[in-house]
Formats: sequence, structure tokens, C-alpha cells
Amino acid sequence: MITRAIRNAFKRKKEKQWDFSYWAIDLHETVVRPNWSIKEIPVEFYPLAKEALQLISSQEDIVMIMYTCSHPPEIVEYLKFFESHNIHFKYVNENPEVINKKYG
Repeated sequence: MITRAIRNAFKRKKEKQWDFSYWAIDLHETVVRPNWSIKEIPVEFYPLAKEALQLISSQEDIVMIMYTCSHPPEIVEYLKFFESHNIHFKYVNENPEVINKKYG
């Protein structure tokens, strides 16, 4: 389950003495319901997704990364939309704070 993965991530963070854990959050059909519109981004949250993201976003030791295949103008709209709901993504589709090595 996801709760076990989260517990393990925080356990490893503590063991390794890392300052942050990094969470890549997929948007479509995970956080927001699709609307299949080419004119407007989807803005209807799945139940409890908004509250969960607000809670995660408020944690000082978590860096949230928006993971999406959206086009650049849509990404700008998404960032504004989530900010208006007190949900803060630090990066989009990347994590420049951690350099990839042989094993990720």
C-alpha cells in the first residue's frame, strides 16, 4: 500500500540523514478528474486529493514535483491553479537538487 511506501521513504530519509524527501505527483486521473477539453485545464479534484496535497505541501521536509505531460502553457495554468489552493510545487518534471547517478 501507499502508506507502507511513505513510511519506508521517511525511515530511509532519517537513516540517510537527508534533509528532504522528494514527491513526484502525477496530475491527470490521479489528482484532478479529466475534462478532455483543449481549451481549459481540469480543475475538479478527486475526493480528498486537495486536502492531501495541502497537507503534503505544508511539510517543510517534502519537496513536491509536478509530474505531467501537459503542454507548457497548461503547466503555467496548473501552477497558478494549485497555488490558489495553497498547494506548492517546487519543480515540474525535474529535480535539479538531486543529480542522477548510476542507480537513479
